Amino acid sequence: MQAALSRKKLLNRLKAQLKQPEIKFAVAHYAQFERGFLVDFFKPSRLPFELICTCQIAKRLFPDLPSRAIRAVCGYLGQSIEEEKRSASHVQATAFIWRELIERLESEAGISDLEQLLQFLSAPLPKAVKEKSSAYNLPLERLKLKELPPKPGIYRMISKQGKVLYVGKATRLKDRVKSYFTGRKGKSGKIKELISQIHDFQFQVVATPLEAALLETDEIKRLDPPYNRQLRSRYRELRFYDRDFSAYSLVQSEEFYLGPFVSDALTPFLELADAFRNAAFEESIFFNLAELSVIKDGVALFLETNGLDIENLSPRQLLALGLSFYRAHLNAVRAEARVALVNSAASRIDSLADPSQSLESIQDGEKFLEQENLEQEDLSKDLEDEDLEEEVMDAEQIAEMIEGMLTGCARLYRQSKLLSRLLNSQIYFNENGQDRLIKISQGETLVEAASLKLPPGKVLLEVPDSQLLKGANPWSGLDISDFDRLRVLCTELNRISGIGASLGPFY
Repeated sequence: MQAALSRKKLLNRLKAQLKQPEIKFAVAHYAQFERGFLVDFFKPSRLPFELICTCQIAKRLFPDLPSRAIRAVCGYLGQSIEEEKRSASHVQATAFIWRELIERLESEAGISDLEQLLQFLSAPLPKAVKEKSSAYNLPLERLKLKELPPKPGIYRMISKQGKVLYVGKATRLKDRVKSYFTGRKGKSGKIKELISQIHDFQFQVVATPLEAALLETDEIKRLDPPYNRQLRSRYRELRFYDRDFSAYSLVQSEEFYLGPFVSDALTPFLELADAFRNAAFEESIFFNLAELSVIKDGVALFLETNGLDIENLSPRQLLALGLSFYRAHLNAVRAEARVALVNSAASRIDSLADPSQSLESIQDGEKFLEQENLEQEDLSKDLEDEDLEEEVMDAEQIAEMIEGMLTGCARLYRQSKLLSRLLNSQIYFNENGQDRLIKISQGETLVEAASLKLPPGKVLLEVPDSQLLKGANPWSGLDISDFDRLRVLCTELNRISGIGASLGPFY
């Protein structure tokens, strides 16, 4: 009650201050969004001041800037926002943008008072904004793009302040980096926001795309760039589970030996196992997917199909079932790969048989992963005008969902076992016509030229017998950085081998 009273007093004091006659206007970014709250705040009276939108000013001053989001404009003008969704940082960013825009309004448009500004904002938007001209106006000097070589490596996107905004990898640096700054189509809101702030970039050449991928994950950990969503160590940790997945530990031991798994990676599986254990399907992972009767029908269908009895169905048994699903999946993928190799005339099959011929598909994959990495955190604006219908699942879909979740858990379990084997090992591979050797010692990787000659797409894994000793604790002292590095290594080795199956075709 006291808190409510204090809040009311605070709001009344704020309203009284905002009604002072000397307050002629207020400034906000995306004022159209804020206006609704302010109108409701001052009801039944009208707003006692003019509401100025810095986003609308930016649209008129920078019509060809890829994005006028608050982070984009702030970065373009030379100041980064560390925590966009914090109200204090948002206010500070708006104040900075406003100060910068005032100077430009006066020097470029001759605007020096409120009346002139309102007249400026009432004018139609510049032609470039409406018609989407072909070329963006970017802070980056385009001549710098000519420095890029057609070789594999990593790149770092740099802000005006010298801060690394994003780290990426490339099969061909020249093509990958240039793709950011050419054309308007196919770029997400986050990518447009990013390129609006790039004043410079750095690149580092390596021998093979695999080495670029390994270097990328280490650089992301080291620099913590704000636009890298994946592979950051923040808020992530390794967990080890006991036999029944009933508890976890941050340290591997005789009791907690299943793993490692990343933080909450197993949460869906654990919720599913708990639902089976307690026969409570109306909530947990199935919540709001379908009517309870349909969910129970889907569970019954899954049990009948697999010859199971819900009684005494433990998480360990569910994992074993998931492993059988996963082995069937791998066998199907490998069979498909063998067929592809036999029918090498088709373009997709050519790329499987000879990875050196799949450059275009690799680059397309890089763009896709980058899109995923830069996906917007808040999709509400994108969905405002969408007519969305809630999808309700049927019994067969529920059963397929259960199988998919168990398969996913088994994949993570197999991954943990494979990564434990890789912790101390040697891997030979051939990429870009180069024979390479990866030496791994307690998770640390060293890549060098190899004397052993391998055909393209061939990967050879050597694991010392000591690594396979029962009861060994290979993850002692290792962290999320080591885990991610080895996981990326697995992905790249599968790419090189041309199989496309996650985890294990090469060993």
